[in-house]
Amino acid sequence: MFNLKNKYCVLVFLVCASVFSLGAKDLQMATTTSTDNTGLLDELAPVFKKDSGIELKWVSVGTGNALKLGENCDVSVLLVHSPKAERTTSKKALESIDCQ
Repeated sequence: MFNLKNKYCVLVFLVCASVFSLGAKDLQMATTTSTDNTGLLDELAPVFKKDSGIELKWVSVGTGNALKLGENCDVSVLLVHSPKAERTTSKKALESIDCQ
C-alpha cells in the first residue's frame, strides 16, 4: 500500500507533468492495473484537478500496452513498473514529430 509520502511524490509528479499540458483541459495517462487497483489515482485525481484545473484521465492496462500507448502518443504520462522501458518509450516519443 502507498504511504502518505508516496502519495505526495506521485502528486508532485502529476503536477510537473501538467506543465507539458498547459492550456489542456485534461491529462491522459496510461498506468498498470495494479496501480489503478490501489485506489491511489482515485484519491489524487480530485486534488490534482483542484490544484491545476486539469482533469486527470487514465486507462489501466498491462505494462506492455501502457508503453505502446506512450509510443503511439495516445497518452502524455506513463506510470508503469519498468523504469528502463519508460525511459526508452519516453525518448522515442520525444524524438518523434508525431507527438508534437
